[in-house]
Amino acid sequence: MKALSSRVDDVMTWYDAIAPSYDELYGDEQLRKYDHIFAVLQAPGSIPCREDLVVIDVGCGTSLIAEELGRLFTTRTYYYVGIDLSLNILEIAKRRVNKLDVITDLIAGDAASLPFRDRVADIIFSISVFRCEDPVNNLVQEAMRLCRGSGIMAFTVVCGEGVERTACYGSSSPFYESVIRGGRELIRIVKCQQPKNNTSSREEP
Repeated sequence: MKALSSRVDDVMTWYDAIAPSYDELYGDEQLRKYDHIFAVLQAPGSIPCREDLVVIDVGCGTSLIAEELGRLFTTRTYYYVGIDLSLNILEIAKRRVNKLDVITDLIAGDAASLPFRDRVADIIFSISVFRCEDPVNNLVQEAMRLCRGSGIMAFTVVCGEGVERTACYGSSSPFYESVIRGGRELIRIVKCQQPKNNTSSREEP
């Protein structure tokens, strides 16, 4: 959905235009992906043990996932941050998250240069944002920069001709990988890994 890189202007124009019908066009499809990912993350030990989790949703669209996170975090609180290119899409996301009993923030920005410090998130989602023609490794590494050592990132890569070329995508080895949408989209979930020899750095509280 929310494509990136050199097509930023075209993407912003497209999603600004379809914003009113975004959920109707893509909502059911996105929910199926969330169901698939949440089933994996509900396994013991998949989600960091922190009580107050920080979740960053890169390419958040209308923040549909924020509405669904209660199914995943049944006993823990969380802070949700959504980032997207389209201001019109973010207006719809704002109406959605304002109804939730959760602390949230929405930010206009580009996944190629995320406006956050290092190691501030426990979970990062980026669903239907990356495409095979994008510099996926660079985009994943930029998102992983935000992830604490105990955190995870769940992302998908869309490929119109199949996902065979995505086998090497991601800056870490996945603990879960699956192909969905008739072999057109790869789901990958990875553990964040901080350098073990970097003793001078520390995680953000």
